[in-house]
Amino acid sequence: MEIVIKRASLFFRLGLTAATLLLGQQVLAAGTTAGTVVSNQASVDYSVNGADQTDILSTAAGSAPGTGDPTTFVVDNRVDFSLVTADVALQTTGLGQTNVPTRFTLTNEGNSVQDFRLDAGNLPDTTADPFGGGNPDNTDMAALTAYVDDGDDTWNPATDTALYVDELAPDATVTIWVAATGPATGVTGDVAVIDLDATVRAGGLVGTEGGPVTQDSGVADDPDAVEVVFADGVGGGPGLGDGVETDQSGYQVATASLEVTKDVTVVSDPFNDTVNPKAIPGAIIEYSVQVTNGGTQAASGIVVTDAIDALVTFLADAYGAGQDIRYDIDGGPFSYCDASDGDATDCDLAGTTLTVGGAGLVLTVAPTETLTVSFRVQIPAS
Repeated sequence: MEIVIKRASLFFRLGLTAATLLLGQQVLAAGTTAGTVVSNQASVDYSVNGADQTDILSTAAGSAPGTGDPTTFVVDNRVDFSLVTADVALQTTGLGQTNVPTRFTLTNEGNSVQDFRLDAGNLPDTTADPFGGGNPDNTDMAALTAYVDDGDDTWNPATDTALYVDELAPDATVTIWVAATGPATGVTGDVAVIDLDATVRAGGLVGTEGGPVTQDSGVADDPDAVEVVFADGVGGGPGLGDGVETDQSGYQVATASLEVTKDVTVVSDPFNDTVNPKAIPGAIIEYSVQVTNGGTQAASGIVVTDAIDALVTFLADAYGAGQDIRYDIDGGPFSYCDASDGDATDCDLAGTTLTVGGAGLVLTVAPTETLTVSFRVQIPAS
């Protein structure tokens, strides 16, 4: 009867040990670091004819009384990560504007330190706005490049220069910036949809982008080797993936939209003076050029050029000494410049060509504003 009792006790303990091992593996599978060695050893206590015997310790290959080695395995590498845009709407870009950022968040949800390669690109025309806007993709950005944030979570082209994610620890998150240059041409409302791919790379060597990672789904488990399972799901969902995660963001062009009009007014004539004057020989005529910005971005560096008809004569000092040209924004205070002083940096009259604006006179028209440039001529009396 004693032997039977011992056997029952043995079976109970072996069953308890196996259950413990299975439970331990379930707990470890979600978050234990890859490469961790898990060690387990069974012990059998028994007696013969009432005499207690030396416990037998288990080994993977069998054992002898009093000797044995633990059975071990290493935790494999569960590659799991997510990449999502942190933008909530298309980012605004001007035409030709450089280093315009979009923002993504990369999180290592696996159990091993990993590197990640980053690839950004334009998506085809007609691609839908990822944020649900009504305008689909109809243009492309230039110089698309992905950069890793330096840790301050603020886009700074001078310091955010890393081109791949280096040694991202389990549960760690990093911000990725995709910077680009706006289209060379276009109109307000044009859309460029872009995507960012993050591809897992081998970690373990600081300062060097690791090589490709392949999963070991086609081979049997080796308890002594760290093997790879791709657990990244498409869109963050469950199921095995391919070691690549993708998300989208995009840009919308905002630019100035200028409309130019030119008015002519008779200021005075030799007979009527300023009372209902007429455009007769000797009359003074005022031209006014209006530049209105109907876009969403300021237009700067405006230069107004006017070829004055040879049938009229440009009037210097029309508004006062040294005040050949008058200009204002939205009817505000007048400013003046001298086109006859030989200084071509602000206003200049070269022959019959009048130029207003330049290095010495930077004219800027904000959205909804109107710049008015006025000058006067005279109809020769003879």
